[in-house]
Amino acid sequence: MRFEAKLAWRYVTTSRGQTGLTVAAVAAAVCLIIFINCLLQGVQSRFINDLIGSLAHISVKVPDPDPEPLDDTDEKSYAATVQKQLQKKDELRRPEELESLLHSFPHVKFTASSVGGQAFLLRGAQRFGVTVRGADPIKQEGISNLSDDMVGGRWLSIGPNDLVIGYKLSQDTGLKLGDTVTLI
Repeated sequence: MRFEAKLAWRYVTTSRGQTGLTVAAVAAAVCLIIFINCLLQGVQSRFINDLIGSLAHISVKVPDPDPEPLDDTDEKSYAATVQKQLQKKDELRRPEELESLLHSFPHVKFTASSVGGQAFLLRGAQRFGVTVRGADPIKQEGISNLSDDMVGGRWLSIGPNDLVIGYKLSQDTGLKLGDTVTLI
């Protein structure tokens, strides 16, 4: 037997209490490291699933029109730069056909059409800037799973004059279920 092994064996066997305590401490530390590692992997997986799973992976939009400069009327150009159009009407032609085409790809699990824009939510004399998104709840549920995160109300059977707001906006505005607001 080598010298190092003899020395180690002598110290392990002479103090059994200290050896047992050391082995128990190392075992507890290994268990703690495994537990924390599993916990972090679970939190990371949940975080990524919540963050990425509720967002669209592909967005199909109407392309921006190419602006054309004004014609030169003489030697000087009256339009030195071409500015982007500030307001435009975004409208996809035949969205149902486009949605069925996208859904026909083998790895596409869900498709959902939506429209969105900016608006003001009026509550009494208060005005709040909000982002408005309209979507079919049944199709959107496959993507965002919003009904699991709702605090109150209903999502899948929402009516045409109903809206779903976030928790923070409900706190800021004091809105409760059944309240009436104006969107402009």
